[in-house]
Amino acid sequence: MWSYQLQGDPEQVADQLELLWEAGCLGLEEGPGWIRGYFEEPAELSLGGTWQQEPDVDWQEAWKQGLEPLQVAGLTIAPSWRRPPPGTEQLILDPGQAFGTGHHASTRLALELMLEAPLAGKDLLDLGSGSGILALAAARRGARCLGLDTDPQAVAVARENAAINSLPAEFRAGQLASLAERPSFDVLVANLFAELHADLLPGYLARLRRPGVLIMSGILAERCQIVLGALRRAGPAEIEQREEGGWVALRVQR
Repeated sequence: MWSYQLQGDPEQVADQLELLWEAGCLGLEEGPGWIRGYFEEPAELSLGGTWQQEPDVDWQEAWKQGLEPLQVAGLTIAPSWRRPPPGTEQLILDPGQAFGTGHHASTRLALELMLEAPLAGKDLLDLGSGSGILALAAARRGARCLGLDTDPQAVAVARENAAINSLPAEFRAGQLASLAERPSFDVLVANLFAELHADLLPGYLARLRRPGVLIMSGILAERCQIVLGALRRAGPAEIEQREEGGWVALRVQR
């Protein structure tokens, strides 16, 4: 077993995820500014990372066993191999090769802010839906959900998770600008990064009904002012900010 570790700016490192999977990565670990992928043999990668031979351990199984059920706002989120006991409000989620188990601070903060809002009967857009965790958690609470992601593999994983949970959430490959037929939502949640939030903010607000809730996560604390500055320029709004482990999420109500 071999590992390949990338270090650097967290957003730039995260951009390499798809290349690692395409090269045959079996599983990933991540931390602030680094990602480590595990491979059976070294692959041809020119991303500036370093290879290291690892002990003979079933890393994929170890990763699975380490993925504990997570409780957020009364909802238990767990993989299919660690199902919670009957009688709990639960979401079964197998991340596959998509981002979003709920254990990363950026996803957990978005879940908390979203699930604390009234969702039943609301139209919700999850932009950058990954494994589908945010849209499916909202659907469990009665929202009508659409998830968008630019990665077709993530869309396939999210659809599988929707089927596992018998939830009617819809997932598509695409971007915000592709939604001509569904112009507005009551709730828009996006787990992306600061600069992209600032660029997309006019599009977010154009899609958001009034009163509506906008949740933005995936923001490094030192870059939060980029998003807050864009919000100030967009006009008055009620803003709630939460931080965990150097990551920030914002809930905006207009």
